[in-house]
Amino acid sequence: MSAHLTHDAVVPPLRSDLNVTAPPTGTGAEVINIRPVGASQSMAMHGFEFSIALMLDGRRTADDVMLSCSRLGLPLSLPALEAFVGQLEAHGLLGAGVYLGRPSRPDWPPPVRD
Repeated sequence: MSAHLTHDAVVPPLRSDLNVTAPPTGTGAEVINIRPVGASQSMAMHGFEFSIALMLDGRRTADDVMLSCSRLGLPLSLPALEAFVGQLEAHGLLGAGVYLGRPSRPDWPPPVRD
C-alpha cells in the first residue's frame, strides 16, 4: 500500500470479479484459492483469512474490521491488517470504490451460518 492504514482509515474493497475455489466450510483451516477472473496466478488463503478479506468493502474503517474480527475470535492488530491488505494488493485482489459483492455467491452452509 502506498499509505499506512490508520485506525479511522477506510479499508480498500476486495475486487468483485474474483474466482474462489469453494466457500469456507466453517472450520477456517481449509485452504481457498482466490484469483481475479482471467488471471492465471491465485493466492492461497485459509478460510478465516477469506472471511477477513470479505470484510474489506471500501466502507468499513480499519477499526471496524478489527472489531468484527475480534467478535469472531480472530484477534487482528493494525499492523497485521495492513500487511494483509498489502498481500491482497500485491496479488491484484483489491478494487476501487465500494465492494458490491460477488454476483453469484453461493449461500453459506448451515454450520457456517450458525
